[in-house]
Amino acid sequence: MQPAQADTTVKVTPVARQGWVGPETLGNPPVTYSFTGPPDADGGPDSFQFGPIAAPNASKIELQPPEVNFPITDFDQLSYDFQVVTPTTGGTVATSAKQFYANVYVDLASNGLGVFSNGFYDCRYSYVPTTGVAGWNTFTVLPGATPTSKGGQALCASTIGANAGNILVFRLNGGDTSASDNGLVGAYDLVNVNTTTYDYTNDADGDGIPDTAPPTNKDQCKNGGWQTFNNPSFRNQGQCVSYTNHN
Repeated sequence: MQPAQADTTVKVTPVARQGWVGPETLGNPPVTYSFTGPPDADGGPDSFQFGPIAAPNASKIELQPPEVNFPITDFDQLSYDFQVVTPTTGGTVATSAKQFYANVYVDLASNGLGVFSNGFYDCRYSYVPTTGVAGWNTFTVLPGATPTSKGGQALCASTIGANAGNILVFRLNGGDTSASDNGLVGAYDLVNVNTTTYDYTNDADGDGIPDTAPPTNKDQCKNGGWQTFNNPSFRNQGQCVSYTNHN
């Protein structure tokens, strides 16, 4: 028997999204967010935080991991930590937990991969936490888990793992595009897809200083510009220029 594969941890920062999509590009009205949320459950200094959500009610956060369009048979689990920083207006931490839900979109083999009956997917499986506590909560989605709700065509099986086909995308949601999510401030971190854990942070190198985007051309290194970079940092202008020539 092969030994279990160890998890890989990947740092996701404002300047190095590591293949994550959103929240700007997924079609919903913008919600304020940052990478300076509460320290995570593994001792990391920060996390992804969003909110408060306000009108229009179509506003919400969507985040999409880089694992896309892969066989359902390769899906082991999706898990994530969420925190209710400020409950919804008139709500509690426990009742606000349902705003941190996951959608999994499936492409069925039975009607041809890449042929969709509902826009960009055949089946949508939604998984919604039923309650939450103060601090971090871990929510897990497994291939055989019964979803909270299921959308799509009649051929969609009762669980993800009972289908033949591909998982198209995962989406983590903050808010449900209704008035019931108004006032919510929340945080996500330590998102695990199969054997990769994504750690949201504003400081990937752990030097206590928010990361800067690396230089993209040699002119940014001139006139002392090389001294403004910290991820990576440079000893002198020449090292900075060399970096731009090879990246």
